[in-house]
Amino acid sequence: MFIDFGNRKTISNKLMRIKDIAREINISPTTISRVLNKKSGNYSKATEQKVLNAIKKYSYTPNIIARNLKRKKTFDLGILIPEFSFYSEIYLGAQKVAKKYGYNLILACSNYNKDYELAILKDFLERKIDGLIITTGFFNQSYLDEYENKKIPVVTLERISNKSKLPMVCYDTYKMMKSVIRHLIENNYKNPSLIV
Repeated sequence: MFIDFGNRKTISNKLMRIKDIAREINISPTTISRVLNKKSGNYSKATEQKVLNAIKKYSYTPNIIARNLKRKKTFDLGILIPEFSFYSEIYLGAQKVAKKYGYNLILACSNYNKDYELAILKDFLERKIDGLIITTGFFNQSYLDEYENKKIPVVTLERISNKSKLPMVCYDTYKMMKSVIRHLIENNYKNPSLIV
């Protein structure tokens, strides 16, 4: 007997699993998995529709943790920034690209706090992220040695250290400042100032 808790149907208070749905509709779990993952296989359009109807009927959602364990990937990327105001556009751009490739972006902000930054880096390792994007005011290579040891790719935003051998994405600040000054001169600004 099925019990409806909200929209999620269960068997004996257990959430529906692929094998439960397979038993209910008399289709193998492998076939259901192939349909869910949009993998071609030896199943008909009628079988595909039967699976999709059952998924909808039982409000089935995949167990992401189990799927990631099987794949040995989390499809999560960490991004560590020191503050939101300057880096929000960068985050939004990174999020758009990550989504395009099927990754989730986990955002963390250190607020320029060295201890908090270390805690975030440790948390990201525990979450088994697949990659890290970082910019920091407290660069120390030893922070990131564990990422290198675990073969987790790291990319830095801006030049975080002259000693760092990590791949980086940075601005050409010289070119940007030259462009700003040229704009000010061409538009007859008399006393430009720079506040850093």
